[in-house]
Parts: sequence; C-alpha cells; structure tokens
Amino acid sequence: GHSKTSCQDDGFQILASVWRKSRAMPRAHLFLAIRITVYLDPKLHQRVRRQATKLDQSVSCLVNKALRRALAEDAADLADFEERAGEPSLSFQNVVQDWKRRGKL
Repeated sequence: GHSKTSCQDDGFQILASVWRKSRAMPRAHLFLAIRITVYLDPKLHQRVRRQATKLDQSVSCLVNKALRRALAEDAADLADFEERAGEPSLSFQNVVQDWKRRGKL
C-alpha cells in the first residue's frame, strides 16, 4: 500500500522556498490555505475521490499537486520557448522537404 503523504508539507516546501528567496512573505502566511469552489465533471470527481482514498490523501491535496505539476510544466514550456525565440521559423513544408532530402521520411 501507499503511505500517507502530507500535501501540506509539499505546499510548505514550495512556499518556504519562495519566502526564503524573496523574504517578502511573512512566515505566518505559509500555513494559510484559500477555500475556493471548483466545478468538476462528475466522472472526473469520482475518479479523483477514488484516487484520494487509495492514496489516503484528500481531494484538495491531489488537486493542489496536479495544479503545481501543470504550472511547473507550463513554466518549463515558456522557458524553452523564450530560449528558442531567436531561432528562425521553418514552415512545415520546408521541414518535410528537408527530412525527405536527408532520408528521414
């Protein structure tokens, strides 16, 4: 089985890291959570509830983890895009022709 993982610990580590870097956020705010209403597709909600039960975690914990992961991926994608911004753009047709010339298609 899975051991219970504290979602608060994950959030605390991320926020503590931000706090250490900026020193702008008082330590007391590291433990606060904000309550919001999110409307989920019923089938998605059922799957998330089952997964939360299986992992002995809350639905909120799983949603927080999923959002952190998605935002981290977006940040990585944006960083890659910015890194390659100076590269020339190639049309799809030119790429296909180049691949055919090199025997890759």
